[in-house]
Order: sequence, then structure tokens, then C-alpha cells
Amino acid sequence: SFTIGRPLSDVAELREGMSTGDNDTFMRAWWEVSAGRSAFGCGDLGRAEATGARWFPFNKGGAFRKWYGNQEYVVNWENGGETIRSYGIADFGRARSRAQNTRYFFEPSISWSKISSGDPSFRSYPEGFTFGSAAKAIYLDPQVHTAYLLCVCNSSLAQSLLAAKSPTLSFLADDIGSLPMILGTPDQSFIATEEKLTAVSKSDWDSSETAWDFERNPLLLRT
Repeated sequence: SFTIGRPLSDVAELREGMSTGDNDTFMRAWWEVSAGRSAFGCGDLGRAEATGARWFPFNKGGAFRKWYGNQEYVVNWENGGETIRSYGIADFGRARSRAQNTRYFFEPSISWSKISSGDPSFRSYPEGFTFGSAAKAIYLDPQVHTAYLLCVCNSSLAQSLLAAKSPTLSFLADDIGSLPMILGTPDQSFIATEEKLTAVSKSDWDSSETAWDFERNPLLLRT
């Protein structure tokens, strides 16, 4: 596989998100803040800043979950992260935060958590998210189909390859970036499988009252 395939890092950008320096100060659960000061679905930095909002969706990694989910938090990215970027300068002479890879903010991605108690799990994030240092994100080259990559990364083969590459509980970008990819037009079964599994995972996630797309308790739905 490693001889025939190309490393994922050759066909995608694998990035680590920002460190706020103090998540208790800058991060909240989405239901803890004013909806009028929050903005969802912004496609790029410019559109996010134009909203004048303070709180934006924040991917901070989270528990084992494949395909979709772990969308719970927002971060204070008002005025392009002005307060985060300057955090600590007044007291320590330098920023305690690290606002890195911000040019990827708000773009769709595939993400996994840096630390896992077992196998890594990969899930898709729509546009509109910032991301933190505990969340690693993959930004795809146009030649790589999202459904194909998500299916490959969540496959038992990929888990076996990663177990050999990284036998610890930490999955770094270099480990994921070494996964071999066989590029080409994906079979329609890949696309159909990914769409079905992601839809099921999203439905499950949205059935919780803590999901921002929650509509109705599933026990009240007619069968």
C-alpha cells in the first residue's frame, strides 16, 4: 500500500488549529451565548468579520465519533480574533495564544481528534468552523473526493495502517498524512456509502437537545 499509493499529505493540507491560550475565557458551549452575537455558516474570514458577530462555531476535537458530530462549541473570534491574538501581551509582553492556520478557518474539512483512547475517528465539518489545537483538519485538493477520503480514513484498513504507524494514543498530522491514497474517480458506492453513513450520524447527533439543529425528540416522531 505504501509503495503503490501516494501519501495523503501529497494531495491534501493537514493542519493544526489555534491555541486560544485560555479556553475558559474564549470558548463557550453554543447555548451559553447570545444567538444574536453568534454566526453560523460563514464561508470565509471576510464574511465572518462582516457579520460583526462575536461567537463562531469551534471544532475542538472531542470524543470518538465517525462521519459527523462533535459540534458543540463556539469561540470568540470577534474582529478577526482580535482579543485572542493579543491575549497575554499586556501582562507577559507576548501573546499566550497561538492563532495559526487561520486562513483555513470557515472552510469545509475532514477532522479527527489528536488524542484518542482507541482508534481514530474521522468526520466531516461543513463550512463555518474555526478549529483548535486538539482538532486536526484535512483540507482537500480538488482532485480528491471528500466521500472517498472519509470512507478510506474510517476503514478498517486505515485503522490497521495507523496502528502500525502510531501505536500510541496520539494521532499527529504526520501519521495521518502518511496514509497511502490511490487516486482516481471514486466508485459511486463510495459516495453512496459516505452519504448514507453521514446522514445517519447527523440524524443521531441532531436528536440531542444540545445540537443546534435539534427539532424534536425522536421518541415523539411517528414511525
